This record gives sequence, structure tokens and C-alpha cells, in this order.
Amino acid sequence: MENASKALIIAGAILLSILIIGLGVFIFNQANNSMKNINMNEQEVAAFNSKFEAYVGNNVTGSNVMALCDTVRTHNNANQDDFTRQVAIKNDVASATSAPAAAVTNVATVKADVKSGKTYKVNVTYDKNSGLVCEVGFKANT
Repeated sequence: MENASKALIIAGAILLSILIIGLGVFIFNQANNSMKNINMNEQEVAAFNSKFEAYVGNNVTGSNVMALCDTVRTHNNANQDDFTRQVAIKNDVASATSAPAAAVTNVATVKADVKSGKTYKVNVTYDKNSGLVCEVGFKANT
């Protein structure tokens, strides 16, 4: 009877150990996947940013701002599962550097404010940590 009791205790301890190890591996894999998105080399950051930096300037036409809105929408739809790569857009000039935008603005709403006959000042905001574009802002020239 004593041997059977010890065997059950040992078997329980082994099962508990396997569960703890499995949980540790699961947490490690989750952390590794999220860190993989942050660790981009300079070329990847430049390629990411170039999609949006092509539109930056002081006299950008309304048609180009509309194309920028479409670029942001396409980019955000392709990266729906990765909020670290989402880009916010607002109808106001973005600051030089800031933290990632808390919420991605509805691109269709912002695009509706753009008039094709006007010119706009377009600027981008970079994330302090990753260097990625996190926000695009534009403002009509007067």
C-alpha cells in the first residue's frame, strides 16, 4: 500500500513538471513571436517607412494625399494582427517623434476631408523605439 501511494505521488509530480515545462515553452514562443516583429534591421525599417515618406512634403496635391490614405488603409488591412505595425492617419500635421498612436483613425473618414484641388503639408511621426512610421498627418495649405 505504501509503495502504491508513493508511485501515485511520483506520477503526479512528473505530470505537474511536464505541465510547467510545457507552459514555459508556450510563453517563450509567444514572447519570441512578438519580439521578432520589433527586431528589424535598418533596411527593413527603411523599406517600411519608404511607403509613407514618399508622400511627405509641403505642397502635396490632394490626389497624392488620397493615394496616401489608400496606402495607409492597404497597409493596415495587411497588418491587422500586428498592432505594432499599424499606422494612424489624421487630418492634422503629425509631430516629429512620438509614441505609437493609441488608435488607428478611420481612413475613409479622413480621406473624405481631402479635396483634390488643394495642396497639403504632409508629415510623419516615427516611433521612438523602433524608428517605424506610426502616424501620418496632413493639413491643408492656406
